Amino acid sequence: MKLSRPRLATALSIGAGVLATTLLFAWPWQRESLPRAAVPDGGLCPDVAVVGEQVHLVYGEKGLPYYTLSSDGGRTSASPTRLAAAQYTGDLGHECGPEIALGKNGTIHVVWMNAPKSEVFYLRSSDGARTFAAPRNLASPSAGVDGATLAADSDGRVYVVWAQSGAAAAESPVSKTLTFAFSTDDGETFSAPRPLESDYPGGACACCALRAAITPDHALLVGMRGAHHNLRDIYLLRGTERSPRFAARRVSADD
Repeated sequence: MKLSRPRLATALSIGAGVLATTLLFAWPWQRESLPRAAVPDGGLCPDVAVVGEQVHLVYGEKGLPYYTLSSDGGRTSASPTRLAAAQYTGDLGHECGPEIALGKNGTIHVVWMNAPKSEVFYLRSSDGARTFAAPRNLASPSAGVDGATLAADSDGRVYVVWAQSGAAAAESPVSKTLTFAFSTDDGETFSAPRPLESDYPGGACACCALRAAITPDHALLVGMRGAHHNLRDIYLLRGTERSPRFAARRVSADD
């Protein structure tokens, strides 16, 4: 088939763009400029926290969380450490797996979950991963949890956020109630869990990941996929533990 000149020009333009993008991400210097860490054999669902050349990596294996540290940008890593005993086995796969955040003075915070048992496990290390505290469950009893995530900052704030069965499930079978617990002493103690009320009229999608971050002015940001009337647009929630309601902003209006 012979292309007309306008179509040929368009095809060449698209092809040049694809080639340029391929070269940009395949070029050796580009790859070497990014920290990389190989997950040990059998490891699934990794999450990382990067500070300079340090790559803190957590991952799951047979339902349990493991931790390893690279001090050279991911080129080599220390032997992995299993963080919990068999009674703390959790979910692994798809959006489910351990997550990590770094807090005050480099404290390492890790969270994972056992959805059917409504358990959200949290532990920390305040001595540079030499020792880890025993895991504790932050969730209250319910018919199930999902999407456990966390955020921490250098002032000792730690938020753990998840979705659990509750009032939101009544408006949609795919909806769960956003819930959170917080610490102001770098994870030494946590508040009782409570619903994260927001301007969004429904709950979070029950099978989608949540993400959390803390802003420089100490606000908690939560990224979620909505489920109100079974519409799955992405929302960003902003507030603090003192906010009666988090502000909600729709990020994508796909309907």
